Amino acid sequence: MKFLKSSVLFISMACIVPVCSIAREKSERITRAEIEQKSADEFINGLMSRMTVDEKIGQLNLPSYGNVMPNPKKSEIASRIVRGEVGGIFNIFGVDAIRQLQEVAVKESRLGIPIIVGADICNGYKTVFPIPLGLSCSWKPENIEEVARISAKEVGADGICWTYSPMVDISHDARWGRVKEGAGEDPFLGGIMAQAWVRGYQGNDLSADTTLMACVKHYALYGAAEAGRDYNTVDMSRVTAMNYYMRPYQAAVEAVDEAAKAAKDVIDFVSKLSVEQITAVRKVIDSLDHKDGTAGDVAEETELDEADSCEDCEAEEVEIEETEAAQEVEETNSEE
Repeated sequence: MKFLKSSVLFISMACIVPVCSIAREKSERITRAEIEQKSADEFINGLMSRMTVDEKIGQLNLPSYGNVMPNPKKSEIASRIVRGEVGGIFNIFGVDAIRQLQEVAVKESRLGIPIIVGADICNGYKTVFPIPLGLSCSWKPENIEEVARISAKEVGADGICWTYSPMVDISHDARWGRVKEGAGEDPFLGGIMAQAWVRGYQGNDLSADTTLMACVKHYALYGAAEAGRDYNTVDMSRVTAMNYYMRPYQAAVEAVDEAAKAAKDVIDFVSKLSVEQITAVRKVIDSLDHKDGTAGDVAEETELDEADSCEDCEAEEVEIEETEAAQEVEETNSEE
């Protein structure tokens, strides 16, 4: 578990993409000696150099499988792990199932990369606590931190190392059902509670088995959906966005201890993206990433259709770049 949380996040960014067939080359599994004798950068660079393009794509795949019992090693997800088509699993529970799938990843896949296991742990795991909105009403961040600490210990015992929490969306429309997951409408309170959740989950040593990687969610401005309808339109100025809605995200980043930097600024995005949306997404990510000189990871739950091809993805990337270039020209002309 220590290796999993401290070394695997760099290739497990949780974007669900179509996976091509993995070339079956000779086994080049990572060894404990390799992990212990090399620096983190040396180990990562060496591992990446041994990976095929398809294996790298596979590491970006985070399917949600739920129950794989009674025989996890014979399940569909196990066969995909062996082929290098999966880098992590979302919302799978039970220490027996998780351990068996980890054994498949480490002992039967070509490179032996452990899978990253994530889950929605928002207000407790074995022990159930009040919803986050109720907890925030206490105005006691120490209570939030204790809830997160207990959850991290319980989840870690099952082999889960990553939670899609805290939810830091600022929301002011009671018709939106997901208000219960956050701290409400106040940016200051939202920031204080976001920091408490992150400190509680991650502690001071993210390599410890009793800590849990935090994932700040949902993507910025998600809580401002019009008419309280989930995934609905958001129309907002940059000033309002940065001063009102983005404060809890920045606070969560500030709360991350230097020892837990591997999990810094992990944001969960759950909308289907158009070219224009992706362009806007990048600008907001940049506004968070570079203020303190660090870059973070973005976890996405969007799943492309199996019919989509790698060529389609490349074509969309070109379209994104053309859109950005056109916008830059337009802004330049406006300034002139």
